Amino acid sequence: ASGVDGATELLKNLRTGEEPQADAHPERRRKAAFKDYEEREIPRIREENPGLKLSQIKEIIFKNWQKSPENPMNEAQLAAAGPPGFPRAT
Repeated sequence: ASGVDGATELLKNLRTGEEPQADAHPERRRKAAFKDYEEREIPRIREENPGLKLSQIKEIIFKNWQKSPENPMNEAQLAAAGPPGFPRAT
């Protein structure tokens, strides 16, 4: 590799044989993930409920987001809980 850019690219592609670690800070992705989710869901909710105000639609979307597997905070909680049907250690 020649130059810093080439070396950086090689390091990015280097595999150490370790498993990728879980995201240690899912809260950092939460805002952007919610914005994408909201933009995708507004037309769907508006079609299902044509008489609602935008604020009411956003309330529904936020409630759905709390339970969504797309929510990075839920991913962290699901990873900590382990696989479904597997008893958690207490």
